Amino acid sequence: MNMYIISEDIYRTYPKTSLDALTGNDEKKWKDQVLSAVEEVASYLRARYDVDLIFVDIPTHVSADEYILGALVENSVDGLIYEAILAVPADTLISNETYWIQNDPRNQKIVSLTVDVLLYYLLGRLNNNDIPQFRRVRYDGDDPKQMGGAVGYLKSVAKGIVQPDLPLLETGQTDQTGNVVMYTSASASAAKNTSF
Repeated sequence: MNMYIISEDIYRTYPKTSLDALTGNDEKKWKDQVLSAVEEVASYLRARYDVDLIFVDIPTHVSADEYILGALVENSVDGLIYEAILAVPADTLISNETYWIQNDPRNQKIVSLTVDVLLYYLLGRLNNNDIPQFRRVRYDGDDPKQMGGAVGYLKSVAKGIVQPDLPLLETGQTDQTGNVVMYTSASASAAKNTSF
């Protein structure tokens, strides 16, 4: 499955058996919920940040496939992300250190926020009244104004109060809402050459 969120991201905070019960092992439901969570997080970021560089798909490694330099893959054995340090020929094992290093360049705060949104969505699918208090707080601070949790943090990012280390849209570039970006940083150009 190609997704920005990989299984290991969820298992750090939610047991696999419980997650399987939430999704019913239905890959389409799982994928739809992940895409919805990513879109919610991206919606707060896209006016200032290059969400195409932030929310990259991470496929599961397939030894028979070729990969380009810089490709990111998930190792289904250990659940970690690996990066190609050279162009990888077909039939190359992920354990081959000539071609692969373990590296997860994603912003871990954004990963954590996306997981919190995803778990809130998954738990709400069953019965919105049964979402544990802890999960409500992680999502929106359990506040009618949504000033805490993932949503509160993302609102602060959208307002420019919090400025995470993410690739900014470049000056003059049109954001995904059709507006021309009026700000940038020196790191934005460098970020265009890296994967997130």
